[in-house]
Amino acid sequence: MYGIRVDNAAFGCSAYALRTQLASRGFETRSFFVPMHVQPVYINQFCEQSFPVAESLCRSGLYLPISEVLTEKDIEWICHQINDIQRHSAHGDAPKIAVT
Repeated sequence: MYGIRVDNAAFGCSAYALRTQLASRGFETRSFFVPMHVQPVYINQFCEQSFPVAESLCRSGLYLPISEVLTEKDIEWICHQINDIQRHSAHGDAPKIAVT
């Protein structure tokens, strides 16, 4: 996995929106880690505590898959898709995704 962070203001959309757009184009991503203090097994132990850095990383990060079978052409396609999403987001015309 290759981790990236998405700055909403600079990129034009959130990490979640980027993940949704990539998924609609057939590219699976994963969200960054879920902070320990919000995981069910630890929620009572960290009740009412805030960890802003962990929460920010969770909201702004995503993982792109990597593999030894990815070709240069595959990587260029992925980069093109991310650039295209950013371009559309910056102009406020990102395609709408139907969620079923």
